[in-house]
Amino acid sequence: MTEVRNLLIIGRTGNGKSTLANVLSNSNSFSESSGSVSNTKNFQSETFEWGGIKYRVFDTIGIGDTQLSKATILYRIAEGINFMEGGINQVLFIVGGRFTQEEVNAFNLFRLVLHESRILEYTTLVRTKFSRFKNPEKCHEDLDALLRENDEIVSSFKKVIYVDNPSIDTDDDEEKRINGNKRDQSREIILDYLKDECNENYELECWSRISLNFSSYIGRKLELERENGEERDSFFLKLENARNELAHKVSSLLQREIPSVNESKRSWWSLL
Repeated sequence: MTEVRNLLIIGRTGNGKSTLANVLSNSNSFSESSGSVSNTKNFQSETFEWGGIKYRVFDTIGIGDTQLSKATILYRIAEGINFMEGGINQVLFIVGGRFTQEEVNAFNLFRLVLHESRILEYTTLVRTKFSRFKNPEKCHEDLDALLRENDEIVSSFKKVIYVDNPSIDTDDDEEKRINGNKRDQSREIILDYLKDECNENYELECWSRISLNFSSYIGRKLELERENGEERDSFFLKLENARNELAHKVSSLLQREIPSVNESKRSWWSLL
């Protein structure tokens, strides 16, 4: 059991990942966006306390960010693992309505990997943007609809939770108050649930080795920055080589522990 419970949020851009991170941490540390372009380009985290328990929430780049190279994605995997000391206590998979074909394809792509790595045992589906989230009957109706459309996918998650986190970026004081209350209620729903569901942590066997490799990369980066008289182009070339070397090591470690990583030409890492 880690002293701080780590929460990892993943999902498609525009479904409310960063908004949920702000709601859970009761902060404005994460850049909220309702559009299709992700404002999250790196792992971001915020630590907070609820009910005497410390949590650290991590926001990630969104599903479908295909502009990233494999080396960049693997670098960010290593960065996230390095930050999440002690492993992951819960993954929150965000969906803002019916599953899009993009989300279905992405989930099917890494289904075998998730099964192999056992991380689904620590994954909760969070249905965001559901204005009737306080009505159990309406939540049940929506869940039935999700199950009819994607029974295999929805049933894979540990639980489905309904929330609504509307924007509070408005000049209308009454709207801001109402939306703020909804966010507070959503926060309470999720954190009351997590209080009993974060007693174990998920950690790959290669977790510490990936963290060590990332630390070595940071050391190499600092060493290059301290070198005097280094031409700028030469510095960036050496830094890129060091990052590519890190990506290769991370890829090798993950492929060794989760053989399914090698089974598809498309990278499931884009989910992170």
